[in-house]
Amino acid sequence: MQSMSAKNKPFAALFWNVWVESQIRDTKLRIMQARLDDIIAEHEPDVFGLNEVLADVNGNSKLLKHLESHGYHTFFAPFSPERDGLFSGSALASRVAPTSITAHVLGPDKYGAIRGFPGNTVKLIQARLPHRNRHVNIVVNHLAHLVPWNVAAHLTHHRTFRKLMRAPELQEGTIIGGDFNQFKFMHRMWGAKSLYHRATGTFFHPTWRLMGGKVPILQANYDNVFWTKCDTVRLRNFKVLDRHPSDHTPLIAKFDVSS
Repeated sequence: MQSMSAKNKPFAALFWNVWVESQIRDTKLRIMQARLDDIIAEHEPDVFGLNEVLADVNGNSKLLKHLESHGYHTFFAPFSPERDGLFSGSALASRVAPTSITAHVLGPDKYGAIRGFPGNTVKLIQARLPHRNRHVNIVVNHLAHLVPWNVAAHLTHHRTFRKLMRAPELQEGTIIGGDFNQFKFMHRMWGAKSLYHRATGTFFHPTWRLMGGKVPILQANYDNVFWTKCDTVRLRNFKVLDRHPSDHTPLIAKFDVSS
């Protein structure tokens, strides 16, 4: 029989753009892995949604292997080549094996194209995770960087994202997170408030700082957690954690999930 404490334990989702720069050398990678160890020990995430993970095209990643050593199941969606035959992309890591998981193309990867790698795409990860006697839908998103030369790609990604999120099966029990590369007011302007609850950073605790804070005046709340407006998932607790060693902060959201 399941203990009362286990029944009351929330479903914990952590979303984090871990930053390519944190993985390019073994010394930096070890710092990131140690930070993940601390997060797992303190918050026990049921699922990680990660952006800017480095892996090969088959999903082999030192960072994901480290999460696998903690018992997580991992999935990688590559975007564009970075260096040494590696790709950056988004990833999902979950305590339990997903009953389904797929990568949906959001649109072209123009950032990769201007670096000499045309023909790649940015992808969204959608997974269905068993949780007690029901399922939770998890979406890991990463929209194109919103700069003048990339606006068209960003708008394409956003339109595709919004269309995908209207799928009937996602209208309850769905948690969405990632790096949206939009300023805080834009979700309200583009109507996301009518579809989801939302949590993000504040002026004093932003989710992104340029170069990890070396230029502190340049900051934004690019990273968000959304969840469907239904009674199946209810936010119990949300925190913006310390960003070190990334330029983005981890967002930890803990939910009560109804039976």
